[in-house]
Amino acid sequence: MENLSQEKIKKDDMENFIIQVFRGDLPVLVESEEIPLENQEPIKKLVGKNFEQEVYKSKKDVIVYFKSDFIKESESLIQNLLKLDKFIKQQSMEDFIQIFQIDMTKNKIYNESGQILEDIEILPKLYIFIADEHKQNGIKLNGKDFNYLKNVITKISSYDWSNKAKKTQQESEEIRLNIQKFINPNNVKSFDKQFDL
Repeated sequence: MENLSQEKIKKDDMENFIIQVFRGDLPVLVESEEIPLENQEPIKKLVGKNFEQEVYKSKKDVIVYFKSDFIKESESLIQNLLKLDKFIKQQSMEDFIQIFQIDMTKNKIYNESGQILEDIEILPKLYIFIADEHKQNGIKLNGKDFNYLKNVITKISSYDWSNKAKKTQQESEEIRLNIQKFINPNNVKSFDKQFDL
């Protein structure tokens, strides 16, 4: 035991550490790649350290492509996402929606409590995080072809989220449910259910 540390741990230091843990004052160690300095690609790189800022706290709708280095990327999916990015720019929607990709083998995602969310079982997967008060409840996109993705963002952009503060909670939930039914008519399942939040 004496070899564990050359300095003796003082009782006061230990008490202060425990108090900081219970208060949540200590920084959370995030398993993450570094935030890219240059991120000008059409499908921007997302990492564990900036997931909350770029997805949960963003005022935009966000599509996230969850992938793994161990699984060969679907070239057709990448091409469809690039086409979708072009469509977003042609429609002048880039202020309202953004596309990201994240490598789940190098990054972990945390919920509001600082707990690691369960890994996505099968990769690759696409989710859309709608800019409303339930943003952490992303919706799984079952289709990966361009027309499906284009229809999804067109449907979502047809709702006026600017007045969301004036909507009742029931109205917001009805809009979200309608979007979920449109996106996944046979399987309405939200991100929180997928990850057992």
